[in-house]
Amino acid sequence: MFLVNNTRFQFFILIFGVAVSLLKFYVYFHSMSNAILADALESLVNIIAGLFTLFSLYLASKPADILHPYGHGKVEFLAAGFEGSMLFGVGVYSIFKVVQSYYMPHNLDIDSIDLAIILLLGIINYGLGVWSQKKGEISNSPALKGSAVHLKSDGYISFGIILGLLFVYLFHWNWMDN
Repeated sequence: MFLVNNTRFQFFILIFGVAVSLLKFYVYFHSMSNAILADALESLVNIIAGLFTLFSLYLASKPADILHPYGHGKVEFLAAGFEGSMLFGVGVYSIFKVVQSYYMPHNLDIDSIDLAIILLLGIINYGLGVWSQKKGEISNSPALKGSAVHLKSDGYISFGIILGLLFVYLFHWNWMDN
């Protein structure tokens, strides 16, 4: 029963992930901020990892069979590990992008609406992370627990980006986005 509910819950998280990602990319194309690009790319990782988590929850809900006499639940651990490795890849790309923009600076066009959108999306991701953690603890789901850590860290990252971009917005310190 928990696994069916977990699958529906993860689908819900995935739908929100797509909306959050689209909004972050919109804000990136409006502002051309490297920090927001890194945040938007991390949201893409949320979507891909969310799909993988959804599939793992589906597999874990299957009953034991001849090849898997203890069930399919271990696949959830793979989903959690996959999500972590994807985050590492986004981190490496973000470092590359920052080094590139150090040598090729660009103009930023950040306004208060961009900052408000990123703040709201950070709050949403953090809230979904807390909710996912509670669902994962109730059902003892490693996949949901891993997803929760990822969503909450995405919220923290968004809050950090807001703080940095406030300096860019208020004092025109564009170098802070490099």
